[in-house]
Amino acid sequence: ERDEWRREKRAWEQERDENKAEKEHLRAQRDEEKEKYAQAVRKNKDGTHDLEMTVADLSGKLARQIDYIARLKSSQSASERECGTLKTKLETLQAQAEANSKGLEVAMSEVRRSRLKLTDALSKLTESESTVVSLRQQVASLRQQVA
Repeated sequence: ERDEWRREKRAWEQERDENKAEKEHLRAQRDEEKEKYAQAVRKNKDGTHDLEMTVADLSGKLARQIDYIARLKSSQSASERECGTLKTKLETLQAQAEANSKGLEVAMSEVRRSRLKLTDALSKLTESESTVVSLRQQVASLRQQVA
C-alpha cells in the first residue's frame, strides 16, 4: 500500500511538475505575445502618427495649391478684363485711323484742287503780265507817235 501511495504521490508530483512547467511555458508564451502585441501597438501608433503627419503635410500642400489656383483664376480674370479693354481701345483707334485716313484723302484732294487752281491762276497771272507788258509797249509807242 505504501508503495502504491508513493507511486501515486510521485505521479501527482510528476503531474504537478508537468503542470507547473506547462504553466511556466504558457506564462512565458503569454508574456511573449503581450510584448509582440505591445510592439505592434507601438508600431501602429508610430505608423498612425506618420500617416497623420503625411496627411497634414498633404493637406497644407493642397491648401497652398488651391490658393495658387484661385490667384491664377483671379489673375486670368483681370487679364481677360484688360484684354477686353485693350481690344475696345484698339477698335476705337482703328476707327479713328480710318476716319483720319478718309480726312487725309479729302484734304489731299483739296490740296490737288487748290494746286490746280493756283497753277491756273499763275498761268492767268503770267498771261496778264504779258498783256500788261504788251499794253505798256503799245502805250509807249503811242506816246512816241503823239510826241
